[in-house]
Amino acid sequence: MPTKLELQALLLTPTESLSVEYKSWLDLSENRGRATLAKAAIAIANEGGGIIVLGMSEDVADGSALRSNPRPPDLKRYSQDEINSSIKRYAEPEFHCELAFAVHPVAGHEHAFVIVPGGMTVPVLSKRACDGIIAAQRCYMRKPGPRTEEPFTAEEWRRVLQKCLHAGRESMLDAIRMIVQGHAEAAPNEAAANVLADYCDKARDRWQQLVDPLPPDVTARMPDGRYEIGFELVGVRSAGTVSELRRRMEEAGRTRLTGWEPFISLTRQDLAPQPIDGNIEAWLGRPEHREFFAIQRTVTFGGHTHPVCCIYCVGTMRTQGSVSGPEQYSI
Repeated sequence: MPTKLELQALLLTPTESLSVEYKSWLDLSENRGRATLAKAAIAIANEGGGIIVLGMSEDVADGSALRSNPRPPDLKRYSQDEINSSIKRYAEPEFHCELAFAVHPVAGHEHAFVIVPGGMTVPVLSKRACDGIIAAQRCYMRKPGPRTEEPFTAEEWRRVLQKCLHAGRESMLDAIRMIVQGHAEAAPNEAAANVLADYCDKARDRWQQLVDPLPPDVTARMPDGRYEIGFELVGVRSAGTVSELRRRMEEAGRTRLTGWEPFISLTRQDLAPQPIDGNIEAWLGRPEHREFFAIQRTVTFGGHTHPVCCIYCVGTMRTQGSVSGPEQYSI
């Protein structure tokens, strides 16, 4: 779903494209309004998805520029059901659209946005006609201009069918993955989805805690600039213990692409990775402390402890412009 700022950008700089179409306010209680919306949605669905912006019209006096218009007083605010029933009346196969609203930052008018999905595995056709608007059993697509028309040439049909074939291939691969893995991957809940972001915040605070007591001009503060990398390895077997995590780090260190191995594990006491609160942490380059990384192996949310592999690292930017620090890690 687009953000509020993304929707407002479509209002501030209205430009039609193959995936964005602007329409004036439509009366969805009448067939002509329903057919107009459905035709636009069918074309955008065949294009691969996009957005229909409602409440904008061309200003002839201003070179046909699109302008914001207030919703007519006798036109009620659109509902999700109203939008989808209008489209389903004409589209085959049926598909579900999302409805969003945003206020024009300058004009102050609220506009409706119909978010049309892509990923159709067959071309979407019209299943009934409305005189002067849409014909029955026709395929509609977006063409340069942009405009909505039927595909006539072989190249236009190839474009429509190629998008369907690509979407079908992805669906087939997802089905194969589910068969091979024996299950479909469940969507993470909100707490699980925030694990990496929360961990990076804590790791950054930990690094800041280490450098705060140091003099202001030391290299450890990375005065020439620094980079941060945070990522989570999904689907890996839990390390179980800190010692097992250390063993995997050493094994991964045997793979080198450039220079030192990734997440170098030095043996000198003041440089070696250390177990901190059940996880592993390393502050490299003492006494200059140029790099820092931390690896987390468990996280608690929903009252339970879950195995994860979250990795965070921060490194200094060398004066020559090259980047120093971890490059690759695999466990």
